[in-house]
Amino acid sequence: MRELRQYEPKAIPPAPDTVRDFKNLDPAPGLPIRECGVDIARGLAILLMVFGHIWGGLMASGIISRTPIHTGLYSWIYAFHMPALMFMAGLFLVKSADHGLLPFVVRRFGTLYYPAVLWGLVTAVSLSTFRAYINTDPSRRSLWNIFYHPDSSYGFLLTLFYLSLIFACARAARIPSWLLPPVAVAAWYLGLTAHNDVAIGFGSWGLWLTLGVVLRDVTLSATRRSTSFLTGMAVVSGAVVTVGTALHQEAPPLICTPFGIVMLLACAGLLERSRLARVLEICGTRSLEIYLLHSLIWVACRIVLVHFLHIKVPEILVPVLLASGVAGSIAATRLAERLNMSWAFRLRLRVK
Repeated sequence: MRELRQYEPKAIPPAPDTVRDFKNLDPAPGLPIRECGVDIARGLAILLMVFGHIWGGLMASGIISRTPIHTGLYSWIYAFHMPALMFMAGLFLVKSADHGLLPFVVRRFGTLYYPAVLWGLVTAVSLSTFRAYINTDPSRRSLWNIFYHPDSSYGFLLTLFYLSLIFACARAARIPSWLLPPVAVAAWYLGLTAHNDVAIGFGSWGLWLTLGVVLRDVTLSATRRSTSFLTGMAVVSGAVVTVGTALHQEAPPLICTPFGIVMLLACAGLLERSRLARVLEICGTRSLEIYLLHSLIWVACRIVLVHFLHIKVPEILVPVLLASGVAGSIAATRLAERLNMSWAFRLRLRVK
């Protein structure tokens, strides 16, 4: 008995087939599971969004000329970067919806609808105050649009909120997920034939969201493939998007969007193994805050640089505005967290 009490068995190493990367292990209780590759892809998309807004704003103000190359770059970005964000939102939609319809609706209200309305009001006040320094007319949109209409300052969040609710209801009704992309295409087609912009928007956004739901496993496994495979995907997809937007700058063909999403995910898989991974991952995890804040920050910086300091050199303005829009948004978010003001970006609502 003495020998048994003194005996301490040595730890047995796990079998080779049970070893996993640390990023794929279950996190501590209460923490969400994150996919590093998807966060990097989301970070790339949100950086393209900020750059696209800056590029378009400088073209609208005449600081950047509307040459075929400049407008082509703008069309290239807008061919896929926002659909990619919608697609990536669909990758984790099933897991969120399966927690229950009511908890899902409440959480989405706090993370999508609430910040869209709050910052829509902030943006409306800001645009009205500084209307002499901006390119758009604040009165073009009704103030009431902020509360419900996809054609508002943060209409992307409102659209995602509505589509998420539709998906959750379909999930609760046990409608197969593979049926949803054809339904979205049908809504898109009906919107085109009826010349209804709202139906067109819901159909197109719904298509990318539901494709993210259906292609979740394929997408996540593809981002973990070999470097040569990912490089080939990025090059071929990028070539398709580039040729498509070069031939049709005003309205890039639909084929550019899925190839652009593939290119973005492939680049994310490659960058996951680089030193830029952590920076892009931070941008991806802070994508909501960057989306909400970047316009207010970079436009304020542009007003100071252009109207007060008289700096109108694109080579200076573009990197400075891009850095201010992204870094400023992240810094403001961290400051809000330290001041216990996270409610400025989302409400963490729960239903018992």
